[in-house]
Amino acid sequence: MNPPAPPRSPDQPALMSLRHDAVTISAVFVRAAMSKLPAGSAGRALVLMQAGVPEELLSLPQARVSAVQFAAVWLGVVKVLDDEFFGLDSRNMRRGSFALLCHALISARTLGQAMNRFLRGFALFLADVQGELLSEGDTARIVIHARRADSEEKRFAQEIFATVVHGVMCWLAGQRVPITHADFNYARPDHGDEYLSTFSRSVAFESPQTAMHFDAAWLSRRIGQDEAGLKQFLASSPLSIFVKYRNPNSWQARVRAQLRSTEPAQWPSLATLARALNTTSTTLARRLDEEGTRYQRIKDELRRDQAIALLSRTQRSIDNIAVTLGYEDPSAFYRGFRRWTGSAPSGYRLGGRDKAQPHPIKGASVPR
Repeated sequence: MNPPAPPRSPDQPALMSLRHDAVTISAVFVRAAMSKLPAGSAGRALVLMQAGVPEELLSLPQARVSAVQFAAVWLGVVKVLDDEFFGLDSRNMRRGSFALLCHALISARTLGQAMNRFLRGFALFLADVQGELLSEGDTARIVIHARRADSEEKRFAQEIFATVVHGVMCWLAGQRVPITHADFNYARPDHGDEYLSTFSRSVAFESPQTAMHFDAAWLSRRIGQDEAGLKQFLASSPLSIFVKYRNPNSWQARVRAQLRSTEPAQWPSLATLARALNTTSTTLARRLDEEGTRYQRIKDELRRDQAIALLSRTQRSIDNIAVTLGYEDPSAFYRGFRRWTGSAPSGYRLGGRDKAQPHPIKGASVPR
């Protein structure tokens, strides 16, 4: 099997000009990244303020933040702690270590050679979390070993390590490297659904070891990254790490692309969308179900992510945001937002109040 060539697809039009801002991440990861910054400390307050994340959100189990906000938290914590692994290892991974590791990769000939270098390099910087690349027949896997005593820290250390390793692997390959199956040696966390989009649709918990499995043919893939590509990758980190390449040919990606090209108030019915994708509504619904989602769920997720982005990155009023997202009655937006996130929309603004002035938009209809 030869891995497919990197896709060439233009960015889809989006309601927000900041493309990554329309992606959200569970606030559980923010809480974990902040765990070494004590409550009430100046460093913690500064990181949250600069990221635009209200402290109150971190106590809500359903809360989410935009990818841009999480990137700001990531960089802020690293700066305060001078540790690129968030204080989750008995050794500090000093700032600049990740860039140094990546510089060692671009001279590798194949993806397998580069990933072996990357994992060996990590072993020089970290004492408690390690990774190894193994290959047996048609399957390769990256096994992660963590020796932290605290179970929450151990879980987050493995989540971050797996995310960084897979993100670098995708960058080196020039496209998303599909994880065919992912095992984790701990119980399913409350945010377990996040793993389905972050790692693989096939995930198992309470396994003997933590490992990401993928097709061994990827190991022989030639890498084409150079100094210019590395510079761009590092400049966009950590967004380039945890907002990884997606499969543009999946049915849900095609549906999302269609919806992003249209104002939410004008989103089509399933039947109309199916015709635009040259299929039937029955077939489209079945394909989405096979990928673990539904049309209504996709629309809800897009509205949720756009709402969080608009609340956290603009000064528009909440009522205006509701209209923008296709709600004729703002109270319906308030109810939907609380259902998605466990919080009122105002909770996503520093200070917890809607201070912006309204900007009426005409012609919006009730969301479908």
